[in-house]
Amino acid sequence: MNLGRKIITAVPVGFAADGTVDLRASRRILRFVAGSGVDGAFVLGTTGEFPSLDRAERRALLDAYVEELGDLPMVVHVGAASAHEVLGLIEDARACGVRSVAAITPYYLPTTDAAVLSFFERISGAAGGMDVYAYIFARATGVVVGDDLLARISRLPNLYGAKVSGEPIIRLDGYRAVVPDDFVLLTGADSDLAVVPEHGGAGVISGVASAFPEPFIRLAAALADGDEPAVAAAQQQVDDVVELIAASPARMKATLRMRGVDAGHCRMALEPPSEAVLARLRRAVEAYA
Repeated sequence: MNLGRKIITAVPVGFAADGTVDLRASRRILRFVAGSGVDGAFVLGTTGEFPSLDRAERRALLDAYVEELGDLPMVVHVGAASAHEVLGLIEDARACGVRSVAAITPYYLPTTDAAVLSFFERISGAAGGMDVYAYIFARATGVVVGDDLLARISRLPNLYGAKVSGEPIIRLDGYRAVVPDDFVLLTGADSDLAVVPEHGGAGVISGVASAFPEPFIRLAAALADGDEPAVAAAQQQVDDVVELIAASPARMKATLRMRGVDAGHCRMALEPPSEAVLARLRRAVEAYA
């Protein structure tokens, strides 16, 4: 793996046109990810439209993930609005042999630092033998995790790291200063792969890499080689595809279809790409894939 610059793909879920889970499409996506050369996979998260999935659907998808991803390191998102739901999802993950899980902070209703800490204390207590990542995404959840709160969460048993989404990379600086040295920080800011070590991070969790892994892999390789012209060229490619995908699972799936992977549809209310966007995606596939 790339020390300090891990590329972890946030994997979409394939749905049928009627909204039911399409396990065949999901398995096709997983096979593409498994063979793409990235360092790991983050599944059943935001890119996977997790709020729309029930427990049985998550369990069926888990079985597919374990089978299709093989030896590729995997973090399974078990987040839900309540600790009660999360504990059930942890049981399912354990039954599938999963060793690393992530849980987003509580969401929808307003909460307090004390309640968020209690939420993670319950998760910590149920996750013996697993590594747990706290998933922080204030823009989506309305829950802001300050430095002091993450410092307390990071010292709970089994808490291994945090995924930080929707924040500039400099936000990791404050977290890095207060968490244990071995606590892993990952950013959801796809474009920041090159600079993440400067801010105490270990890598990126990237939905864009599910459709365009190559620019990220080129960038990591160029950085490792110290090839500055190659770094600049690869960074431009990463910036282009990140801007074009715009964090949209619908655009990720459209790109995968262009690449010969029938990735199915989206379940949530996501706008499909326009003809102009599709044309740009085709040009990017031709140029960068």
